[in-house]
Amino acid sequence: MEKVRNSFFKKYKLEKTNVKSNLLTKSLLWMSLGLMVIIFVAWLSSNIASFQNFVQRFSGTNWFLAWIINIVLIVSLFMTLQNPKINITIPIILYCLFAFYEGMFITSALIFSGTVNVFKNLLIYMMIPASIFAIMGIIGYFNLIDFTKLMPFTLFASIGLIILSLLILLLNSWMLESIYLILASVVFIIWIGFDMQMIYRTDQTIYNFNISNKEITRISFLFGVKLFVDFINLLYLVIRMFRR
Repeated sequence: MEKVRNSFFKKYKLEKTNVKSNLLTKSLLWMSLGLMVIIFVAWLSSNIASFQNFVQRFSGTNWFLAWIINIVLIVSLFMTLQNPKINITIPIILYCLFAFYEGMFITSALIFSGTVNVFKNLLIYMMIPASIFAIMGIIGYFNLIDFTKLMPFTLFASIGLIILSLLILLLNSWMLESIYLILASVVFIIWIGFDMQMIYRTDQTIYNFNISNKEITRISFLFGVKLFVDFINLLYLVIRMFRR
């Protein structure tokens, strides 16, 4: 992991200094931006009938195509973010589009499950992943558990989740879905702890490097997007459990 951090700073040609970056605060703000977009989509669906009809039509579209578009958005986002030559405005726009698209997914899932007040129920559902996020965030940020040691298991389990998803589509098995929900919950909870731990360690490393506010913004944005993805994955699982 030390080699990864050193290669990152070498890539951006950073020199040593003593600067506090407040990386955690900025990362959480970027994460909050994505969550606010999702909440806004739910509010639109609850208060504007034409928008809710649009979301209902969206839920009736080809889900495979919808997931492909979703993957294209997130891959494009991370690719543009990894390129320091691309202005940060472009990844931010892609991030907002990605969050809006995720909001459509979540809202359509709530409508499909028979939820009347999408906005109210979304806020209630969000309390569960928010609580888990807070607990794992504290554990990870203050290094109470070394999550880097759990990465081999997490990566292996992530491959298992992909295989389980395909089997569930083919067999429609309640048992397989239960295993998937449990395993996915464990994986995404570990990812939260790992990402928060990386924020702490990166923040400590930044303290010894000469880095501009522009570069700190790009690093914090990257972590913010990762935290956002961690959160909505847990939110998906919570909604899926309640839909059952």
